[in-house]
Amino acid sequence: MAAPATLTSIDHAITAGGCCVYMLQCADGSLYCGWTNNLSRRLEQHQGGQAARYTRSRLPVTLVWAQSASDRSTAMREEARIKRLPRAAKLALMLGSQAARPVPPVMAGGDIGAAL
Repeated sequence: MAAPATLTSIDHAITAGGCCVYMLQCADGSLYCGWTNNLSRRLEQHQGGQAARYTRSRLPVTLVWAQSASDRSTAMREEARIKRLPRAAKLALMLGSQAARPVPPVMAGGDIGAAL
């Protein structure tokens, strides 16, 4: 599993009430993308099974990526864009690269822990 991102490692604007887009890695290795205006509250909701139906059956979840957004509309558009990406592109984004670099085959198969 990927090393979890911590709230202290994420831009302060995200936790201070600004909107953000985030990605979670579920216990089964799948990725979930969402947006929120309060990341710490939303993470608590996910961990408590009170957020998305998708993550409720795949607990625990780990925050692996987050990015601030200027407003709700921007966050929602970015979430929709990320959800359309193939898994390999989401993993590349999660690893901090939006460049078109190849993703190791083991990552494309789902076990990102071995590649990190």
